[in-house]
Amino acid sequence: MGASTFEASEGVSFGICMQVKDYLIDGKLSNPLNMPVHDMGELKQIQSLLDLSEIMGKIGSQLLDGLPIESVSIECMGEIDDSKLIALSILIGLIQDMTDINVNFVNAGVIAQERGIEFIHSLSSEQSSYANLVNLKISSKKGEIELSGSSFGKNQLRIVKILGYELDFKPKGTMLFIKNKDVPGVVGKIGLLLADFKVNIGEYILSREKSNEFAYSVIKVDGVIESELIEKLTQNDEIIKINQINL
Repeated sequence: MGASTFEASEGVSFGICMQVKDYLIDGKLSNPLNMPVHDMGELKQIQSLLDLSEIMGKIGSQLLDGLPIESVSIECMGEIDDSKLIALSILIGLIQDMTDINVNFVNAGVIAQERGIEFIHSLSSEQSSYANLVNLKISSKKGEIELSGSSFGKNQLRIVKILGYELDFKPKGTMLFIKNKDVPGVVGKIGLLLADFKVNIGEYILSREKSNEFAYSVIKVDGVIESELIEKLTQNDEIIKINQINL
């Protein structure tokens, strides 16, 4: 387990990011300077994991609702050999919307440090049912957000757990993340409200606790949800928490 920071000038940061982009897309490789990776071939092998990790950071950022981050913990399991790049990709997704600076592999750790965010990353030897699994924990003064994601094959990215609830979906587009009381009629009420606002549901993924006290849903919709609809959804006593996630 370790913490990492990286420093570089603005010009060097931009240059390295362009080199990484060129390598992933076209296979071109120039001098990577201070890139935190020994073999640039490693980047292409884990490209889908890097994509997944950045998306997980973006989801975590939106679930925070603007709360300041105190710490970030990343645990990698399965066939992942190095957690450093995974951690940096998560930081890029997590803090990009918090600054006007272009966040990249080189400066992500520095920006996080400047904002007082402690971050650690580790590899676990624990057995997992997934070939590759990334566990993310974000801590703020008002609690923790936990996400787990897995990638397999070419661009097969999946979120498999949110806040302890087991789900399985491809993170893409506009989604509603809803925690609600696990009582009859909630799914119907949500569906009717979305229909009233002409919102088409593309996918409805539901997870329940063993205690049956609460349930968690991810609803994929065709477009951005109006604030009026979000407000009407939250007015239901059964709704505990709702977040609109845009990717």
